Amino acid sequence: MERNEPQPDAAPDCETRRREPELRATVEALVRQTLARLNNEQNTERLKTDRSTNQTRAGASPAGAELAIPDRLITLATLAGKLAGARAVVVRPGAVVTPAAKELLWDKKIELIVGSPDPAACPRRRQACGLILAVAGASYDPAPLAAALVREGATIEIMNRPDPITTLEALADALRNPPGLAMLFTGEPAAAACLANRRPELRAAVAGSPAEATAAIDSLGANLLVADPAKRTYWELLRIARHFVARGPQPCPSRWREPLQ
Repeated sequence: MERNEPQPDAAPDCETRRREPELRATVEALVRQTLARLNNEQNTERLKTDRSTNQTRAGASPAGAELAIPDRLITLATLAGKLAGARAVVVRPGAVVTPAAKELLWDKKIELIVGSPDPAACPRRRQACGLILAVAGASYDPAPLAAALVREGATIEIMNRPDPITTLEALADALRNPPGLAMLFTGEPAAAACLANRRPELRAAVAGSPAEATAAIDSLGANLLVADPAKRTYWELLRIARHFVARGPQPCPSRWREPLQ
């Protein structure tokens, strides 16, 4: 006796084949929409990047301005296209500036300044400066000293100039108003101190120890201490700077005020 097996219903296959063009069109439409959305997002991101780049190139460093760079590593690539018209580059304490980048700034006579922890968000303000570390024609990098002082709560600015004359001009301007403090690192400390004391804004003394710094502050109201970094260790310079910052700006004693000015 033969058993009739149930035959599969062919209707679903027919229905699927009938709807294939519709399904294919729907999938293709979804793909086109997705690709269009991705393309729009890429164009929008590219436009934002282009605008940011143009703003940086056009507005980051107008003539005579200070260019604030918040990066922790400053290379030639970081500076590319940003230095036109810049007078100084301000970086965060502890930022690493490559030798090639330093050489580029030196060649363009652009000052390198260590400013606030986030120089882009908080531009450098001289009135908030606790101590200026100035280098005049010496192969000395005060960044480690600055970083140590910043960790202890001091506000530090670094000034790097090719010779003592231009450095003292800049320091006289910086310390004029309000009163501030500075340390000058040079291979000719005695000559630098002598030249500094020809300016009424500066009261300079050579200091090789905290005791000598104390004597200069107490007897002269010194606002500029000069040292030869080649003859002092890092720790000696750090102790002097700590002591200087702790004492703060002191007035010139009355007996020297008129002769010095």
